Amino acid sequence: MKHSLSFALSICFTTLAGGQTTQRPPIPAQGAAVPGIPGATVDQSGNVAIPGRIMAGEADAQRMGIFHDVLAFGADPTGRSDSTRAIQSAIDAADGSPVILPAGKYVISRPLYWYTVPGKNGWSPGLKLRGAGYPRTQLLLSPSFTAPPTITVNGNEVTVSSAAIDIQGTVNAANYGTFQSNAEISDLEITMQGCEVNPAAGEPRCAFLSKPVAGIAVEGCWKCSIHDNVIHYMSGDGVAFPTRLDIGVDGDWMQTADGAVTRNHIVNNGGWGINIGSSATGMIFDQNLVSENSLGGIRETAWGWRISDNSIASNGCGQRTEGRPGSPVSCTTSPLGPGIYVDRDYLGGVPILGTIEGNTLDSNASAQIDLRAAVDWIIQHNYFVQHTTGYTYNNTFPGAQNVPKQSIRLGSGTGATNLVIQSNQQRV
Repeated sequence: MKHSLSFALSICFTTLAGGQTTQRPPIPAQGAAVPGIPGATVDQSGNVAIPGRIMAGEADAQRMGIFHDVLAFGADPTGRSDSTRAIQSAIDAADGSPVILPAGKYVISRPLYWYTVPGKNGWSPGLKLRGAGYPRTQLLLSPSFTAPPTITVNGNEVTVSSAAIDIQGTVNAANYGTFQSNAEISDLEITMQGCEVNPAAGEPRCAFLSKPVAGIAVEGCWKCSIHDNVIHYMSGDGVAFPTRLDIGVDGDWMQTADGAVTRNHIVNNGGWGINIGSSATGMIFDQNLVSENSLGGIRETAWGWRISDNSIASNGCGQRTEGRPGSPVSCTTSPLGPGIYVDRDYLGGVPILGTIEGNTLDSNASAQIDLRAAVDWIIQHNYFVQHTTGYTYNNTFPGAQNVPKQSIRLGSGTGATNLVIQSNQQRV
């Protein structure tokens, strides 16, 4: 059996699931070897490091010490059996410390979740779930994957977001104004079983689920980081920041802020590549590939976002099909979606103080950037690649209809105001 390793910056006590109390020893000296991880050492900050990677290094230092290997909790890295319970047990035991998924295939049939509930009030540590990189660690949703409407955590009924990984910092009115901090989801391939790179013999055929399921859903998390993942073939959004209207409190108290979504590949999903609700503010979306997502590339209804240096291509065409080179693309959705879409939130609020800069937008099904409602936004230094092929509806929407090839579409009336649009380029 593999054992989780324990380090800490100081002596402290932690109560794990089931009431067991453990004492964390002092962290080893800089340069000390880490038992059980060949080549790993402790760096000058007390982080556990292996060549080319940082395995632990959290701002909430009192909790950073323990990291949990899911194999020690019974997860099956071959993909032959369901690992949901084992991975969830590791998450619960870690209590915000890093959870490691070594290389392998891990099949899940329910959302993996980390919720802040009464009894964990205040700035609780966020979920830290790390793989061994794409395509070495594969988190695979089984065809029987279901998200229950609610989950009871510590006696509290929590509304579940339909996602492979569900992070919630404010889950009910009793938790008004509490958040998670420093969550990190990284180095995973998240997809349907059978849709991953190099599927095993006998796996199910690659197919969407019948109901929308996102790859990652995040609410109420400050300084969260989602990076270096590949998220594809989800039936819903790739990454979602939902707006919750069901707990009877001001949506601002569910904000996700001051975090980053970086260096991910978010492709071939059934919803938006990233769907940003009004309660996600001040975030950075940078250096991602967002391609061939059915509804569109990025949907933005919040404020203070910076969308920069991404490649956003071929989104908004549904589950599109292509014929021989030079033939039209057949789209299966109407209306067709844009590369970046900025509009009012569910309560009518207008996104403000955003930046769209340095992106390459190529062959998105409608406008490259569609600003339906936006105030005080800067759109600059983007590169638009003009559509080189015609888009047509398939037989679900009879009749051939060419899509307007607009680079930037502005909302009418007072929808989009006080904009700076400069130094963008378009290839003719």
